[in-house]
Amino acid sequence: MLTVYNVVCEIDLEDFITDPQSWIMMIGVCAGLCLVFWIIAYVSRKGQEASDNAQPVNTAKAKLIDKQQLASNAIVLPSTLIWFLFETEDGRRLRLNAKAQCGLVVGDTGSLTWQGSRVRNFERDKKETLPE
Repeated sequence: MLTVYNVVCEIDLEDFITDPQSWIMMIGVCAGLCLVFWIIAYVSRKGQEASDNAQPVNTAKAKLIDKQQLASNAIVLPSTLIWFLFETEDGRRLRLNAKAQCGLVVGDTGSLTWQGSRVRNFERDKKETLPE
C-alpha cells in the first residue's frame, strides 16, 4: 500500500520578522555568502598574480592605443584597474593592466616592459619642446 503525504510549508511572515533567531540565521547566511565571495575573489586575484610572475619579462617599443579604467564598487574587494591596449612595432596588440594610471595618454610611444598581463614599466619617448 502506497501512502502519499502532502507537506505544506507555511511561513508566517509576522513570526519570521519578530523572531530574533530568524534574524540571526539570515545575518549568518549573508555573512557566510560574503565570505565565500571574498575567498573566491582573493584566490582568483592571487592566481593571476602567480601566473603573471611565472611569465618572462618582455620589453618592446610600443604605442598606447587605448586605455580603460574599471572601478569596482564591491564592498568585498574594492579596487581600480586600468587596462591599456598597446601596439608593438611588429604589430602585436597587447591588453595589459596596471593598478595606477602612470600618467599615460593615448598616443604615447616608448619602451614598454610587461610581464604576463601587467605593465611593469613604460618609458615615454622624449618629445622635442617647441621653441617659444
